[in-house]
This record gives sequence, C-alpha cells and structure tokens, in this order.
Amino acid sequence: MTDALHRLRESLRNAPVIWKGDYPYFIHPITDGVPRLDPLVLKAVTDLCETAIEWDGVDLILGIEAMGLPLTAPLSVRTGIPLIIARKRSYGLEGEVTIGQETGYSKGEMFLNDFNPGEKVVIVDDVLSTGGTLKAVLEGVRRTGAQVTHIIAVVEKGWIGSGNAGRNTTIVRGDYTLPPNTRFYDHSVGLWESMERELNFNVMHSQRGLLFLHQGAGDSYDPMRLVMT
Repeated sequence: MTDALHRLRESLRNAPVIWKGDYPYFIHPITDGVPRLDPLVLKAVTDLCETAIEWDGVDLILGIEAMGLPLTAPLSVRTGIPLIIARKRSYGLEGEVTIGQETGYSKGEMFLNDFNPGEKVVIVDDVLSTGGTLKAVLEGVRRTGAQVTHIIAVVEKGWIGSGNAGRNTTIVRGDYTLPPNTRFYDHSVGLWESMERELNFNVMHSQRGLLFLHQGAGDSYDPMRLVMT
C-alpha cells in the first residue's frame, strides 16, 4: 500500500459519524467539506489521482459541484491541464448545456459550459454512490461533442460482494428453547445495538428477521434476529 493510499484510508477510518434519526451518517472532508481538510490528505488524494491514469492528451479536467472544486484545483496545477466545474446554477453562456440530475436522494439540474467538440475530458468526483450524477454528466458531455476518457472517484459507496463474504453477516441465535442460550442471545443483540454509538463508528448494523420456510421433523428453533454488519 502506498503512503498516499494509507493516509487516505486512515482519514476515512477516523471520520466522525453523526446520527440522522436511526441512521449513522459518515462525514469526511473529501465528500462533505467538513470537518477541516488536512492538507496532507488533500495531497494524498492529488497524488493518487495523478498516478491513476496517463494524462498525456487530456484537454480538460471536469469536477462536479460542490466537492469537485477542491479536488480538481490542485490536480489542474499539478498537471497543467485546465479545469471546469459542472455547476448547479445557469450562467447563460453561449453553448451552455443543461442536464437533469437524479440521485437516490434528490433531483435537480446541472449546467456545463465551455466545452469544445473533440476535447478529451477526465471527470474527477469526490464520491460514487448511486451513479445518478455521473450518468447525467456523461450524457451532458456527450452532447457538447467532447469525449470522456476517464472517470476518477475518490470514494466509492457500493456493493462489495454477496453472502457472508460481502455483507459480513452475523446471526445471533437463541436456539433450542434453552434459557441460557436465550439470555446469551438477548445480551449479544444488545451489544450490537449499542456498538455504533459507543465506538462512534459505522458498523452498518441493521436488524432483520429470519424466516424458515421449511423445518424438518424434530427441529426446534426459537425466532432469531439477523444482524447485518
């Protein structure tokens, strides 16, 4: 692991978590602009972006409002390539392209300006979540006649696998109607319920019910709760 990647990962591990209702919300200066951004972390991100692709032949760096600006500015200085920001307001410049933006959380419009047909463009974004914003921006760039050659997302929130390997699923059991096992089950679930607040760390805890569609003769199971982490 490079020093730059290690520094970025450590900053992500140490990011605070706030609660919005029952949902733990991860906050990081790269994706949210708060808390304050350590310049060494920004340098690490710039280093990683610079080495991620071959920049020869790239004409334009495209960032996406709002957090695309602090990411693309040092990268533009480092590479000597001009930058432009996809904005959420219209400036009415000649050739402005309006795109509809729809994510898992909101809908709106964005505006692209100052693209030339045939230009090779690299998009740099802070986070890839649902992909709705990037899809809209890609379509907008295509309409300008420019060409997107690469997309760099610093943080990706996405599917990491399936089954226990991907979800790291834990089943807390109280089997066989035995009182000691039931007490163990209640205590274990309670630990999971309080873990995120005590550690201030998002373990992605989510309780689920578990339903047996078939039960063999002689099997006896108490209801179980599934803890997703």
